[in-house]
Amino acid sequence: MTVTEFGAIIGLLTGIFTLVDRFILGRPLVTIDRSEKGKSLRDLRFENIYRHSVLIRRIWSYPRWLRVSADDSVEGIARGAMRERFTALLGPGEVRSFPVTVGRAKLLDPDNNAWAPFVIVVSWRKTQSVWLPQFPRFIFSSARTLRLLSKTK
Repeated sequence: MTVTEFGAIIGLLTGIFTLVDRFILGRPLVTIDRSEKGKSLRDLRFENIYRHSVLIRRIWSYPRWLRVSADDSVEGIARGAMRERFTALLGPGEVRSFPVTVGRAKLLDPDNNAWAPFVIVVSWRKTQSVWLPQFPRFIFSSARTLRLLSKTK
């Protein structure tokens, strides 16, 4: 094995390590779940499975009828309705929920059969290198799925 081949192998291994560290390790789990506070409420649930803290920089949704709030207080829901940004810090192993509100309440009626797809995008960073961007988490779902969450036991 020549020095050039050895250098190429080291470069390849470094690239693979960088890809695994950047795209796989430390990503928080993000799901939409039924809220513990009521059967008809939904939460965006975060679970940090990484050994370091994770910073949630921004959460936004499209279309605009779906909003995510920082907390379930009246002020928190009002700030979410105005689409005010918030950040959150999740420690290692921490689980936190953020309420999801729907601006078009007719979409959640049990008799409604509209699909109404939406996407939620979560911008986040590892706290050990906040300056280094991470790929955001995308959640593709629909109002039909939110209605089904209400029916589950």
